[in-house]
Amino acid sequence: MKSITNRIFLFLLIGIVTTAVGLGKTTRKGVTFNQPVTVNGTLVEAGTYEVAFDDQTNQLTIIKDRKVIASADAHVAKVVERAHSSYETRSDPNDESKPAVLVSISLKHGNLATIVNAGD
Repeated sequence: MKSITNRIFLFLLIGIVTTAVGLGKTTRKGVTFNQPVTVNGTLVEAGTYEVAFDDQTNQLTIIKDRKVIASADAHVAKVVERAHSSYETRSDPNDESKPAVLVSISLKHGNLATIVNAGD
């Protein structure tokens, strides 16, 4: 009887742990930057990267070759209109030599991740 109770408890524990892990959702997408951009103060060179957004931590991460290049706090919202570009940047009108700052990036299923305090 004690063995059956222990097995039931173990299965319940495994179910709870796997359910908690399954609740977190990370959205990933490939993006190509045509020019260098700044993400949260980090310069990201022009090139192709993977962008990941974790909805539990609200972190947008730029990844290349499994290495985190930059990350920033962001929030996601559904957009009705599709953007012409997969990302939006903001340049400093007073200093054109500075790289543009990444403001937002389009994710899958009509979601737009906007970086918190971008360009501040």
